[in-house]
Amino acid sequence: MLTTLLRPLAARWLAPVGRHIPVHPNVLSSLGLVVAAAAAAGFALGSFRWAAAGIALSGTFDLLDGATARARHQGGSKLGGFVDSAMDRVADSVLFLGIFLHYYLSDPVGHAGAVLAVLAASGSNIASYFKARSEVEGVTCNVGLVKRADRLMLLMVLGMLGPAWGVPVLSVLVFFSVHSMCARAVFVYRRLGVRG
Repeated sequence: MLTTLLRPLAARWLAPVGRHIPVHPNVLSSLGLVVAAAAAAGFALGSFRWAAAGIALSGTFDLLDGATARARHQGGSKLGGFVDSAMDRVADSVLFLGIFLHYYLSDPVGHAGAVLAVLAASGSNIASYFKARSEVEGVTCNVGLVKRADRLMLLMVLGMLGPAWGVPVLSVLVFFSVHSMCARAVFVYRRLGVRG
């Protein structure tokens, strides 16, 4: 949703910035992962607003590494794309781990928040896998209600609202993740079924 609307604008705005960043894109990807790990620690320790700020900073590194890669390689390199995507998956998993730990070890939401964090992480990772695997088969699969940037925005919202909002925000995230997972499975099945 947000990704579809904002990504073209962000890419256009960041294109000139990427040409002037002296750091290798993989370094920016690594910094984004480190900051995401710090944000996960913030969630685990109950510092949700610090976690929200960490997600915003990590997302900034994620945008800048793409802009820098496109500026250096005229569209990016295959290895850089792999590194960026792999680190994104690790960062997402680490963030959900931090949320899980907070709710598993604390009240008042307790285990309900922990279960929802696991479901959201699982749905997000499976949806991402479906997209990646479909592209191996030559099918571009961009369907579903939310993409990674949208999921991170929802985690930022949780960070800004605080721990008491865990169940409602994570429930929305689970719903969107499962929807994306199912929509992608059906989309790819239909496309590959046509090929026989």
